[in-house]
Amino acid sequence: MAIPGRLLDGQIPFVGLNTASTVGPLFTSAGLETRVTFASKHNISLLAQVGRTSTDFKEYFSAENKSLLCGVALQYAIQTIAGPVKFDVHWSNINKAFGAYLSLGLDF
Repeated sequence: MAIPGRLLDGQIPFVGLNTASTVGPLFTSAGLETRVTFASKHNISLLAQVGRTSTDFKEYFSAENKSLLCGVALQYAIQTIAGPVKFDVHWSNINKAFGAYLSLGLDF
């Protein structure tokens, strides 16, 4: 069930996106996060994610399939009594634009 104006059915997170995007019915994704903690409450993370999408199974494995999706982000976080506060700067080849995101509290 989707929340009107907020969530979409089948929604998944993808690093580097500023808006919701659609993919084909076949979609795989893998991500990596490398984090350095300093001064016990501060973190700097590098996030990367790749994905591949297609409309049919044969095309998905075809060498001509140019649907490789990539996203990267550099994130700063501080742990507070109210939960983590995070800020990231990100980019992806989907929207080909830099963006920024501020997050307060835990991710659910």
